[in-house]
Amino acid sequence: MHKTVASTVGQGLTWPNVVWKLVRGATMTDKEIRSDEAAVVQRPSEEALRDSEKRYRTMIGNLPGFVYRCQNDRDWTMSFMSDGCRDITGYAPEDFLHNKKLAFNDIIRQDYRERVWLNIQNCVQQKKAFEHEYPIVVASGETDHWVWERGRGIFSDAGQLFYIEGFISDITDRKRAEEEIQRERAFFDRLVESAPESIAIADTQGRILRVNAEFVRMFGYGADEAVGQCLDDLVAPPARQEEARAITRSTSQGEKILLETVRRRKDGTLVDVSLIGASILVAGKPEAVYAIYRDITERKASGRSTERKRRSISCNFRPSCGWCCSIEYKNRTLCSNQPKVL
Repeated sequence: MHKTVASTVGQGLTWPNVVWKLVRGATMTDKEIRSDEAAVVQRPSEEALRDSEKRYRTMIGNLPGFVYRCQNDRDWTMSFMSDGCRDITGYAPEDFLHNKKLAFNDIIRQDYRERVWLNIQNCVQQKKAFEHEYPIVVASGETDHWVWERGRGIFSDAGQLFYIEGFISDITDRKRAEEEIQRERAFFDRLVESAPESIAIADTQGRILRVNAEFVRMFGYGADEAVGQCLDDLVAPPARQEEARAITRSTSQGEKILLETVRRRKDGTLVDVSLIGASILVAGKPEAVYAIYRDITERKASGRSTERKRRSISCNFRPSCGWCCSIEYKNRTLCSNQPKVL
């Protein structure tokens, strides 16, 4: 069977040429027609494929990291890595392909290699995605660069593992920020615990979040007893409850309080204290409050004793004709028989 169409095959004919040959009355077989139809359809398909690949590579290039495909072996033998590998590791992707210069496992810091291996094997066996963080040794030799990785095994319909595909990004800046926070927290913990004053930290509602060792010694409450309790209810005696709540309200609004007052121990005894109260600001907003108590019982007792002595001397000290005298203690005049000048 023949159809009226272009007269030759294999010349890369297009449909406009076919139509022109039809007009001229040329003939070709069904096989030739199908061959040229495939050629006509294949050209836009190849162009679409190239466009799709270009878009895919652009998308991968814009990712903050790199994608990969590797074998499930101890070397993590790479068959594909995107260009982002260079920015993170300092090595070109082709350095890793088929372990050309080094295996990817070589740059995983040695103390993390086994845990990375075990985590991936466990997830592959369960056919689920894996995710972890670990340090790598970059091309410059630095060992404190960290990456985050997420991937999964790719399986056939029969359940056979083909390879592993995943994505790796650089989290070094985040890790360094976390380490800095940990250092600051360690310094803060040491400062609070070694302070000679009693310290309590509470939320803005007055619920205790933390107390230090001196608070435990001064007030008699264990840390586990104090945490979660209302600070005002715990240490303020009934006569000072209104004062204590006013302090909490003020400090939670950003004010700083300094006063001498009285607080109550677990056994009910009262203790004279100097109190400093202030808020802890995060991003300019009060997130917690702290109270620092110093035991001033001895100073108060000494002051009261001195006042009693002064009053006792004053009562027995009367002016006598012709004599002017005064009694001083620690550069302070306790009493005098000299008349006041009005």
